[in-house]
Amino acid sequence: MPATTPDLHRWTPALRRAVMALRPGFFTWPLAERERFAAHLSRADRAALERVLLKELFGITAGTDHEVARAIDELDLDQCNVINSAVLPFFGIGKDSFYLNELFAEGDSLLRYETVADWDRAEFDFQERVRKQEDPEYAGRSYLGYLYGGWARLFVDDRFTYGVLSMAAAYVHAKIESYAEDVIDTLIPHRYVPGAEHGKRVSGGYQWDLRPDAGGREAALDELRRRCYTYLADRHEVLAGSWDQQGLGAVSLVDRCEDGEQTLEVIFTDPTALQAVRFRSFLDDCRRLERPATELNPQIEAERATAEAFLSSALEDIEANLDPAVVPLRRKRKVVVAPEAADFLLHLEEE
Repeated sequence: MPATTPDLHRWTPALRRAVMALRPGFFTWPLAERERFAAHLSRADRAALERVLLKELFGITAGTDHEVARAIDELDLDQCNVINSAVLPFFGIGKDSFYLNELFAEGDSLLRYETVADWDRAEFDFQERVRKQEDPEYAGRSYLGYLYGGWARLFVDDRFTYGVLSMAAAYVHAKIESYAEDVIDTLIPHRYVPGAEHGKRVSGGYQWDLRPDAGGREAALDELRRRCYTYLADRHEVLAGSWDQQGLGAVSLVDRCEDGEQTLEVIFTDPTALQAVRFRSFLDDCRRLERPATELNPQIEAERATAEAFLSSALEDIEANLDPAVVPLRRKRKVVVAPEAADFLLHLEEE
């Protein structure tokens, strides 16, 4: 017999009332039907759900769908955590109420994918098709796991948690990238200042035009950043290949709390680990494959040292050989910020 009575121990009274207002018969439906409804919720239904939750949780009254969307955008961080936790039993699936906070194509959803590998491979194949369409000469690359900071939400032992999903190579790469930024800032101290076009109204929003001020060393900074980007991309590929060859099939879990937000970093060594973790039993499967995250530390430290040596050597070469009169040809890009984000972003430099 299909399940009709959901496990309600994570369902707050506010969520139950909101869902009952939306579909009075919801709790009599089979599990598969409830999940499909949540996964493909229309904009109007989502606004109706959020309208009730805003009133129940915060005493906020919002009439129109536009007012609901605006109220949601204006919630502070603590309120966002409260409402994200409240709705997770409705949107999430499986034992942990797992919800993948990533974009899906129209008609697609997490319900289509059994394992993390199923979704990750689909994402990789899609991006490869896009690259080949944009560049017919693109040769493609092997699939070694594609996850890089994928966002999720879940309950970890009934504690609402934000998940960050990455391959081990991506996790190490992110650590090196952050460290490399600090090294570059030490080698060439700089700050960002508004350019002539910064903040101007354009079609679709406002133009973003912050430019580096490095005391006359901007050309060297630009070239060092270019070389750093290439170096880091190459290291990412090498690391991914190394982890794939080891084939450990392991997962590391890093639990941390920052600014009141509980976050679980989930680090997969290689595609065999992705294949072994199912979304409906996500945490159990991860724990079954778990190895200490500290095992990554020696590689991170070695990569940091190598990156620092590379950047120091690269800067010496740049300063010895760079001709500031020669400007490399680069594709010019215009960054446009949506109006709803402009008030925040355009005043960052004032903080």
